[in-house]
Amino acid sequence: MHWKDGGITTGKDINELTAHYDIAPTLVDLCGLEVKGDLKFDGKSLKPLIDGHNEEFVDRAVITNSQRTEVPEPWRRTAFMKGDWRLVNGTELYDLSKDPEQRTNVADQFPEKMDAFKAEYDAWWKEISPSYADQPYIIVGTPNENPTTLHGHDWHTTAAASPWHQRHIRQGYIDNGYWLVKVAESGTYNLKLRRWPIETGLPLNGVAPVRPTMEGTTVRESVKSKALTIKNARIKIQDEEQSVVVDPNAEFVEFTVNLKAGETQLQTWFTLDSGKELGAYYTLVEKM
Repeated sequence: MHWKDGGITTGKDINELTAHYDIAPTLVDLCGLEVKGDLKFDGKSLKPLIDGHNEEFVDRAVITNSQRTEVPEPWRRTAFMKGDWRLVNGTELYDLSKDPEQRTNVADQFPEKMDAFKAEYDAWWKEISPSYADQPYIIVGTPNENPTTLHGHDWHTTAAASPWHQRHIRQGYIDNGYWLVKVAESGTYNLKLRRWPIETGLPLNGVAPVRPTMEGTTVRESVKSKALTIKNARIKIQDEEQSVVVDPNAEFVEFTVNLKAGETQLQTWFTLDSGKELGAYYTLVEKM
C-alpha cells in the first residue's frame, strides 16, 4: 500500500488478522467518506494498524469458507482464526505459536477454547445464513449490459460442482443446471448457445489449442481439450421451449424468443452423438 499524500510511503509488516473485506471500509476511512447510518461492513478499517495501533485487532476473529456447494453448510471446509489459534472444520485446533505448520491437533487439550470459538462461529453463522434463502438473479435485457453472457459456473445444479474451471470446459464436463434470470423488459430476445467462450472463435465441435501453463516456476502442458460432437440443442425459458438440429461447424446455436419481464429460469441442452446431454457452458442473451 502506497499513498504519498497520506504519509504511507514505506512498507512494513502487520501481523494482525485482516481480510479482503477490510479494503472497502479502509478506503472509506482514509478518504473521509460519509456512510449511511444503516450500512454495515463485514470488515473494518485498517487505518489504526497502518498508524501503528493494534488494540482493536488483538481479539479479532476471521472466518474463511471454501464450500463449493449449492447450499452452504455450517463448518463445511471452514477455518475459524483468532490470534495464533486456528479451528478447522469445527474439529481440529492448532496453536500457530508452537505449531506454525498445523501438524498437531490440540482440540482435546483445550475444550474451553473449542467451546468459546464454536459459540463465536455459531453467532456469525446465525447472522449470515438467512441470506442464503435470497437467491441472486442475473439481469438480462437491460441497456446497462446487452448482451449478457451467462456462464455454466452460475448454474443451479445438483452436481457436486458446476464447471467453474477452464479444465472442465476443455474436457467437456458433463453436467447441466438452470440459471436464475430476471428479464428487465418484455420483448424479443436472441439467445446464442456456445460450447467455447466467444473469445476463442472456435466452432461447436472445435478443439482448443494446447498452451503451456505455469505452476510456480515450472512450465507444464495444459489440459488437452476434447471435441464434442453436438447433434441437437434445446432451450426452455418461461413458456418457450425450442429445439434445433445443430451445425457442428458453427460457433453457436441461435434461438429467438419472446419474453415477459420478471423473474424466471433458463436452461439449455446440448445432445451429443452418444445421447448424453450437457448444458451450454456459455449463453449470450440479447434484447433485440
